[in-house]
Amino acid sequence: MLLSLLGFALAEPPSIDTPLVTGARAKKDVALVISQSDYANLPDVPAAEADAQAVYDWLVSARGVDPERVTRVNNANRQEMLSALRAARDLARSKKGTLWVYYAGHGGVVSGGDRVLLPVDAPTAEPLADSLDIDEVKSVLEASRAGEIVLWIDASFGGVDRTGLPAFKVAAPAGPSVVPANERLSVWTATSGDESSPLYPPANHSLATWLLVGGLRGWADGAAGEKADGKITTQELHTYIAKTGRTLGGPDFKPTRESRADPNGWVLVSANNLETGPDKEQLMALARAEKLRRVEVAQARVRTVATTDWTAVVAVADLGGPEAEAALRGFVGRWDLTFATVDGVEVAIVVPEVAEAKARLDALARVGKKKGTKRTRKGKKKGPAVVAVVNPVCGELTPLEGSALLGTLSEEVSSCLENRLLEEKLQTTKDRISRLLMVNAEAKGDSDEWLSLAQRHLEDFDRSDPDLCFKYALVLARGDVADGKEVIHWADYALENKHVWEGPLYTARVFNIYRLKAETATRMWHDSEAVFLEERSDDNEAAADEARGLARNYSREWLDYARASGQPVDRALEMCLSASGNAAACPVD
Repeated sequence: MLLSLLGFALAEPPSIDTPLVTGARAKKDVALVISQSDYANLPDVPAAEADAQAVYDWLVSARGVDPERVTRVNNANRQEMLSALRAARDLARSKKGTLWVYYAGHGGVVSGGDRVLLPVDAPTAEPLADSLDIDEVKSVLEASRAGEIVLWIDASFGGVDRTGLPAFKVAAPAGPSVVPANERLSVWTATSGDESSPLYPPANHSLATWLLVGGLRGWADGAAGEKADGKITTQELHTYIAKTGRTLGGPDFKPTRESRADPNGWVLVSANNLETGPDKEQLMALARAEKLRRVEVAQARVRTVATTDWTAVVAVADLGGPEAEAALRGFVGRWDLTFATVDGVEVAIVVPEVAEAKARLDALARVGKKKGTKRTRKGKKKGPAVVAVVNPVCGELTPLEGSALLGTLSEEVSSCLENRLLEEKLQTTKDRISRLLMVNAEAKGDSDEWLSLAQRHLEDFDRSDPDLCFKYALVLARGDVADGKEVIHWADYALENKHVWEGPLYTARVFNIYRLKAETATRMWHDSEAVFLEERSDDNEAAADEARGLARNYSREWLDYARASGQPVDRALEMCLSASGNAAACPVD
């Protein structure tokens, strides 16, 4: 809907499904390709089998591995995966060959923090019970005689599926990314934390594997800054996936990258007929289309929940009475101003049923007014109907959301929205217009304009959004130290409404707000001390003492929360000791 509304032509990503024949030969290589697409008790992994097939085709056609030395395993249990790994290990007998292993499916994290791969028969109640630890996989592979071992894992480890929705419960947050000690082994994972390895529907692959295979087909040639030479190294491949993935997948796309010099220099494929990948203009077109698709997905999810809610509200409203009005008003309150976060930017979502709820409320109001009003004089003429005039430039806000998300609102539209802000009576509409302007400023990278708009929004329209208060304080903190008091002021406003956060988000947000206050106060103290040393006066000394007191108090506040919430205390303790000069003032367990 949104794509067609904004008139965007859908950009077509290049295919990785047609095998690329290079003529290369890798007679001593061995490969194992595993796909877990149809889980018995967990959500399926869409496109996992297509991903594995694309990797298989690259190994055989582009790398030149003998098909008889490449094993495909679909929907395997733990023992079947282990058996296939051991067979591949035993077949890889040459130091001049490479052992390749690819896995597409669910991943997870067990109680000790280790990352694991889930068998196809993982049970619903305890999906991690019979999982395959990546350390166990590494141990099997390291026992091979291959000169180089490459392990590619396209999986999420945070209990989410490829759409970003919860799939099952993991035992702990994902630990550090896997970095093997063995110089013969290089491990790459599509995710580095708890984030999802996203599906890329236009290509019918996961984004990570589409970029992996595309990079190996030639798109990554020269990605590490050197001239394209017909060879793809590990460093080029990982650099290409990370950079291009952020362009297409947004800030949450965080694959791992090889950090060791020797594996970074491995040549993964060498040929004279490698492909040229999408250029910058094509990538930007693909990125715009993908970003708008993610907006549509977010909108659809919110509207699905709202529609379910509306069904229940209608059942009450149809009965009439005071409960009807209360149910309708409750629905309007819940859904009239709704936002979803896409790539870190808030997107306003219009719920169509809100208009119907308002119409019903108006009808109830007219009925009530009619019952409570007496006729004054028979035959009295009615005055002319008042018709609201909608400005065609910016009267309808919904069609403007996509342009704002891309930072392409025209000056005419922006001016129109500014004028509407001056004339608009409804506070919720003011809020929505203001947010549209902020989203547009942020998307086009104008931080000064965003700061100005955010300040106006918080001071004139609404300061109850803790995320916006915190974000404004963070951006402000990057500027002049003279803004330090304002930074702390808005950080405190964020804390006032911290109750809207829950679980791990609450803990992380509050920790970082205390940290921001402590670091800002410390910066103010150091600046005041510098002024005092340059010009010794009573006023400057008093200012330095006051700033030091703030630094001491806020660093102690941060230290106390870090200790209570089980988070790292080192930096907070260091700042507290520096400002107080007294270990007793900064207690830790």
